[in-house]
Amino acid sequence: MIDIFKRWISHSKEQDIDDSQNPWAGLASYEDPETAERKLKFCGRDDDSYDLARLIIGNVFVTLYGKSGIGKTSLLNAGVFPELREEQYTPVSIRLGRRDEEQPQSYQTMIVEAVKRVVTRVETINVIGEQQDQQSLDYLWNYFARHRFYDKYDEPTTPVIVFDQFEEVFRGHRDEAGTLLRQLDYLNDKDHTLDICEVDGQSYRHEQNFRFVVSIREDDLYRLEDSIDNCYLPALKRCRYRLRSLSEEGAREVILIPGKGLFRDEEQDQIVNTIINIVRNKEDQSISTNLLSLICNRIFVEYQRRQDLDHINQALVDNFIKDNPFEHFYNEATHGFSNREKNYIEDHFVDSTGRRNSLPESDFLLHVKNGSRLLEGNARILQKISTSSDGSSNRIELIHDSFCEPLVHLREKRERRNRIKLIATIAAIFIILLGIIGSILYLYSRNQTHEVTIASQKKTIAIERDSLKKANNLLDTMKSAIRQKEEELLLKQQELEKINEEYGLKQFALAQKTEELYKYETMYEVDNENNINGADMNITYIYDGIKYPRYGIFKPSDLDNWKSLNEEVCRKKIPELLNDSLKTLDINDEMIESDPGLVYLILKSQSLSTIHDKQEWFNLWYIMNEEQVFKLYDILTRERYKMSVLQYRDKAAMLNNEAYRYARNGDFDTALNTIEKSIEMARIAYASKYDSKGEILLMKGDTQEAVKMWNKVLEIAPDFLGYYGSTPFYEQLRKRGLVGKNTR
Repeated sequence: MIDIFKRWISHSKEQDIDDSQNPWAGLASYEDPETAERKLKFCGRDDDSYDLARLIIGNVFVTLYGKSGIGKTSLLNAGVFPELREEQYTPVSIRLGRRDEEQPQSYQTMIVEAVKRVVTRVETINVIGEQQDQQSLDYLWNYFARHRFYDKYDEPTTPVIVFDQFEEVFRGHRDEAGTLLRQLDYLNDKDHTLDICEVDGQSYRHEQNFRFVVSIREDDLYRLEDSIDNCYLPALKRCRYRLRSLSEEGAREVILIPGKGLFRDEEQDQIVNTIINIVRNKEDQSISTNLLSLICNRIFVEYQRRQDLDHINQALVDNFIKDNPFEHFYNEATHGFSNREKNYIEDHFVDSTGRRNSLPESDFLLHVKNGSRLLEGNARILQKISTSSDGSSNRIELIHDSFCEPLVHLREKRERRNRIKLIATIAAIFIILLGIIGSILYLYSRNQTHEVTIASQKKTIAIERDSLKKANNLLDTMKSAIRQKEEELLLKQQELEKINEEYGLKQFALAQKTEELYKYETMYEVDNENNINGADMNITYIYDGIKYPRYGIFKPSDLDNWKSLNEEVCRKKIPELLNDSLKTLDINDEMIESDPGLVYLILKSQSLSTIHDKQEWFNLWYIMNEEQVFKLYDILTRERYKMSVLQYRDKAAMLNNEAYRYARNGDFDTALNTIEKSIEMARIAYASKYDSKGEILLMKGDTQEAVKMWNKVLEIAPDFLGYYGSTPFYEQLRKRGLVGKNTR
């Protein structure tokens, strides 16, 4: 392996490789083609680019999230930005977390200045007075309302402000992040558009001439969730796009489209399969986007070094894999590091079972002086995966499991060298002792006549024998320790196999639960049975005779509507509840008469679980103002609504799973009856339920009815594919030519 590494380094020195000809970016992100020096082809994400661009065009605020290293920045720069420009939108990418903390600008100033830098011309419209207070809720809205923006063709354009790596703003700046989110929520509200008015003799109407996109790592999404919840901005939870791992078809495009002409037709399929298998994750079978680009980039470098080849062939790829490319890349990335720094990396980033381990960033940089070099550019073998609870520090890990085996191999090789040195030292001592003993015996045979000398030599021999015995005992102890370590290692390997098996089962169960959760999240709810249409609230369920709005009460007019619908029913149910375990409560008759709805909700609440909790709220009623009463209504109606919906959803989900089981066994009549029961049990029209029914009809062979079910899905949820991306039922219809690729 040392010879292979020397050959790798010598090749790099002998021949200067022109990286500008490399069609793959390696570990670097793909850049915006309008400003990039290297015009690389961004492939494999056409559907994601189109769908995300459409989502941004149709909505003011969009959240893009995905795992670290999955390619969010590349998708935005090279995929979405060109799509937006074709629709007269101007992308403006900002890293708010990279501001100068010694002389920091406000986030609002950074946004305004970034827009001015990117658009060609900004025209001021004095339709309203200028807002000077940057912390004011309407500051950003005021700026966009007072300006028109023009592109390089002097045509009106809409800026799309993209906050890349938004998780950085939560590191010690949560208050600023909260203020920014409140301003974005204000921008997102269509009620804040201006009516048509006259400015300088011309008709002017301000609509939403802006778009905002937040790009954030999936393991940091909860930070955005917490900030949105703390500020009570539920509208910002809509319009989210999760970037999934690269599909196998997308991976083939990443290899073949930039590499057009580099492979022979008869070998390209085998080469593509070989490369994909290298970067496929062993646990979840996902394809690593960054490693795929890296492997292709390094294979092209090897191809350039080989002057005797006119194409990348299978033999070149096989040799590249055989030489352990990840160990080569690790050695190149850590070139110039001290042995102590390399030992630290090899000992700490892979645990004793050979799995990836993470370290605090501060500890890593303390022990590896130039460690930041491994987090960026073409030497990036490490990545930041999460931050501490206060957002002040990161944790670091390897970018992929494929680097674990080389690090374990290097660590074991180093340990073997140390063991060999130890054994050699002991052997040298043993040989020296044998020489000493031989010398003593020789002197003894030469000086038998000299009794004093003989006695002295015997004493020396005894001492040397004692030393030799101690050395032998030490050697036996070391052998015993080595055997014990080998037995412990065998036990740990057995434990690891068991853990891996249990982990696989848990991962499978988690995947099933996640799939069900996504189906529930996309339910479009209407109450067909009772035909209730509140003026300003969306009542979606009746539970225990009480009508509940969707997710709770949002404004006082909703509360008035709810009271008018439910107060009589609540007034009748209160005596029944007080005759139960709640009879010890002291409730003033005035409260029951004037606000029976609130009395009923407190009595039925499970979050107010004790008699003491409920009595406290009844005592506080006399001093509560309207806003406090409104908030209490909002909390309690949310609780009752969620309990009612979950009861029916669980039953409907069980029937849905049973329907699929009958269908897989060929009992399609029972399957269709069961899925109808699932729809009836839900009591509301779910697009996902009709998607399941259509898939069962397609399994049965009833194509005509299956297509009708797909039309039913789109009738209930026109943006069904915009949320899901795709479903097995839709993909089967598309492959059979029964629907178009971009059917919505």
